[in-house]
Amino acid sequence: MARVLASDPLRSFKFNLNIPLQVPGVKQNLLTIGFAQVSSIGLTTQVITYQEGGDNTTTRKMPGTSDVQPLQLARGLFASDPQLWTWFTEIFDVSYGSGANYQRNIGSTAFRSDMWLNILAHPYTSATQSQLGPGGSGGSSGSGGSGQPSFVQQRLVQAQIVFYSAWPMGISYSDFDATTNNVAIEQLTLAYEGFEVRRSGSATSFLTPDAMSTSLVA
Repeated sequence: MARVLASDPLRSFKFNLNIPLQVPGVKQNLLTIGFAQVSSIGLTTQVITYQEGGDNTTTRKMPGTSDVQPLQLARGLFASDPQLWTWFTEIFDVSYGSGANYQRNIGSTAFRSDMWLNILAHPYTSATQSQLGPGGSGGSSGSGGSGQPSFVQQRLVQAQIVFYSAWPMGISYSDFDATTNNVAIEQLTLAYEGFEVRRSGSATSFLTPDAMSTSLVA
């Protein structure tokens, strides 16, 4: 018997990224922007070694501290959309005590945010359509009328990677060269404190904009 569609691995090009923020000049949800690339997702645990007397040929190994590498987000550079730059510069405002939601002796949390990467169903078939029910529509750019993905679109999510306490540690721009025909790229580098992978069919539910519309982490 031929393999069914559900046995295929997920596609890496069908995704959206949801970053709820409360920074002035930044839309409350960056999902509507769209990113061309999200890269450098990974976690490594350090190895602690020690040598035990009487066993001098090998070393014992124990798990130490785990850490994640910076996350890279890339998208085209748009003249009318300064959201990534605004988020990045909020770091300087907070450092000088004038950031959004800053309170003396408490500090600001506005520049940090939990966020999640939705990996969506592909290909979009008639079987997928029937699962959405009447009026369902697919894709990663539609909304339920409020700039957020509708409930039926959330049902297209097959897996989700949740990043905790993310904030922009760097921003860079592609080289400009008149001899090429390239698109200008804006790249944001994020520091964060851990991530979790959630899959459809598991006991853990997916995050949605409605359930986590203003998730700011202290």
